[in-house]
Amino acid sequence: MKKFPSVSLIINNIRPQALELALLSVIEQKCLPNEIIIADPNSPENTKIIISDYQERFSIPLKHVYKTNPDPTQTAILNESIRNASFEYIIQISSDIILHPHYILDHLESARPMSFAAGCGIRINKKLSQHLLTNKPPRLLNFSAVSKERLKALHLKYMSKLLCKPGLNVLNARGQITAFWKQDFVKVNGYNEEINDPAKKDAELAVRFLNNGIRNRTLKFAAIQHQLYPEKTGLENPPVSDPTIEETINKKVKYCQKGLIDLGDKQAEAEFRQLQQGKISATIITFNEEKNIETCLKSLEGIADEIIVVDSHSKDETENICKQYRTTFIKRPFEGHIQQKQFALSQAKHQYILSLDADEYLTQELRNSIQGIKNNLAYHAYSMNRRNYYRGKNINHAGWYPDKRVRLFNKDKARWGGENPHDVIVLDNPTYTLHLQGDLHHNTLDTLEEHKRQTDNYAKIAARYKFEHGRHKKTALLKMLFSPLSKFLRMYVLKLGFLDGGFGLRICYEEFRCTHKKYRLLLDMYKNQEK
Repeated sequence: MKKFPSVSLIINNIRPQALELALLSVIEQKCLPNEIIIADPNSPENTKIIISDYQERFSIPLKHVYKTNPDPTQTAILNESIRNASFEYIIQISSDIILHPHYILDHLESARPMSFAAGCGIRINKKLSQHLLTNKPPRLLNFSAVSKERLKALHLKYMSKLLCKPGLNVLNARGQITAFWKQDFVKVNGYNEEINDPAKKDAELAVRFLNNGIRNRTLKFAAIQHQLYPEKTGLENPPVSDPTIEETINKKVKYCQKGLIDLGDKQAEAEFRQLQQGKISATIITFNEEKNIETCLKSLEGIADEIIVVDSHSKDETENICKQYRTTFIKRPFEGHIQQKQFALSQAKHQYILSLDADEYLTQELRNSIQGIKNNLAYHAYSMNRRNYYRGKNINHAGWYPDKRVRLFNKDKARWGGENPHDVIVLDNPTYTLHLQGDLHHNTLDTLEEHKRQTDNYAKIAARYKFEHGRHKKTALLKMLFSPLSKFLRMYVLKLGFLDGGFGLRICYEEFRCTHKKYRLLLDMYKNQEK
């Protein structure tokens, strides 16, 4: 089941008498937000009464944000509300909006990193709007009650997916922004508080999003919102042309001067720029890696802002080599590959983790790719191809290349999993993963004897792990008889391992031997347990 981002719903209370209608439509949502924030520029006392009445109907927090100074601007109230939002994804509406029951769910299903969205807006006629404001019925409008826009009111999930294409076109983005990532909002310094026109604030924000490479997604036949007829006529199609917007377009402005932070002095701007810089912690686990570790550490220079090395009490020069570089060197008894890497992750102080093995290093192309996205780490994880070398030879088949791996990730969105000794990154939502250009080089084994020792060691670790977790208790014998040959044929024939010659054959044979020994040891453990 797909895991959605956590979301804060912001309701801009520009029409207080309609707020209850908006809240009633939120109650009807198939997927509730994690919190609701009422951004109130007008009547805080009346709003407090409504919030008090409706809080009992919601199982989620209902917050109220307002400013005590007279005549606060909408942009200032919205900035304050989003600043107080507790969750990573923001969906915003105004209080004169009645939501389709799938509105929140549609936005969450279409949420993608480095993008913002606009829902499908439909105007309700004047007579029906007055009726709704007077009677406040709790059920959603039927599309047939909407004047002249019945087609737009159709909710067609799969059609919406076909039509929703991300873009960087400024003209297509000049509408109301209904959803975005909070970190992207912070990156552009929020709404421009020098713009007081409600019709222009979103257009100017959209341009700054686009200038930062954050693409717009216009949802059709989804995320449907019904807007009440406006109190003042003449505002149905307001112009968005504005000198500030034109300057933002022409000069490719990426953040405003007066927004979430007032960048009126050099110190404030310097602090803001510092916030924009992405930080990466590199983590490495080691044991007797004196021949590999220096190459690994050199490849991290200029990429990692800290390097955590967790060492299993090496007997060689690993520690001395690490201390020649800017590393945090921690000694810890080896409890398993997964446990060791998870511990290293827990020691990192930055949000994004670049996890390498000591016998791996970044190529220059991969370094360039990481440097290119470092100040805009929007995805939950980043994958890369790993190129494996066996006894000095590049292996291109048998599943050894491209050997796609996730090695750069947000530590709040991922964890180490798998089965020892084969650890993998388990992502909360694999959808939010970007593949990087360039290879991660992996110097696996230098000699045949080393390969044989590794095969025996990995077989023991894997057998012990399966035994401790009660795996294959009834099928260990069948696994021992059939899995080794299946593994060999899959690597050597289906994955073309024979094209790598003698080395390809040796790799596939050692996998055969490792699989056989693993299940033979597991079978012995279960037999000894029964005695």
